[in-house]
Amino acid sequence: MHELNSIVYQLNKKLIQLNLGEISHGT
Repeated sequence: MHELNSIVYQLNKKLIQLNLGEISHGT
């Protein structure tokens, strides 16, 4: 379970970075 949480955390981190990138480009 711990490893799964780690993977999910990393994926969420990447998604957040992508979302922030889109927002910055949008403006």
